Amino acid sequence: MPADSAPVLIYDGECAFCRQWVRRWQRWDRRGRVRLLSLQDPAAVQLSGRSREQLEEAMCLVLPGGIVRVGADVLPDLLTFVSGGALVRIALGFPGVMWLTHRVYGWVARRRYRLGCGGGHCRVDRSRQEVSFPVREEEP
Repeated sequence: MPADSAPVLIYDGECAFCRQWVRRWQRWDRRGRVRLLSLQDPAAVQLSGRSREQLEEAMCLVLPGGIVRVGADVLPDLLTFVSGGALVRIALGFPGVMWLTHRVYGWVARRRYRLGCGGGHCRVDRSRQEVSFPVREEEP
């Protein structure tokens, strides 16, 4: 990814819950500063450097320069692209808030099929009890 290109948010395009949040994001990102890419697009694996299975577990943000954020760690970077996001980023910096954000994100990600994918389109392995999310991906 060229250093001057837009960040790319990779999400599950087959998940109704995920698509609902992407539509909400599009209303917030009025300038279209973040490119959206469904994980079902073959370019998602190559762009993120993550396997299809990893992409199915959590949203992924690929920043210019190839930096990759995953799951709840997407939020601080993603919020830089919308007005009012700075206030939420400040709140995320308070002790314990990101810890809680990781727990809530993990809980929602594991249950998203119940929260909007009632049709069974989500590809989350429902037999899994836990899904782990890395705290931060290292820069390449």
